[in-house]
Amino acid sequence: MSQASYKVFAATWGNGEVMVELEVSKDQWDRIARGDRVEFKGRGYWYDGDWFQDIWDFNCPHGELTIRYGQPNDGDFSGEGCTGPISSVVVEGR
Repeated sequence: MSQASYKVFAATWGNGEVMVELEVSKDQWDRIARGDRVEFKGRGYWYDGDWFQDIWDFNCPHGELTIRYGQPNDGDFSGEGCTGPISSVVVEGR
């Protein structure tokens, strides 16, 4: 976890073949914890020779997280990699 990070989230899908992480600052975490709907772009990842962008959508609905993915060149981010309670993906935090 970098110095600027307050929480780290991680998720996997595709039988563990895809793993993504997202670090958020204290201000960003405060917005999530307040229940605000917040969306972040992840770092992206390679899968089977193709580049994908991960999109983390917090609190839609409240307390839930959906991680969508897609290829940036076509703008379609309708793939659903992971859904569930936000608490299920927190791996490190202050």
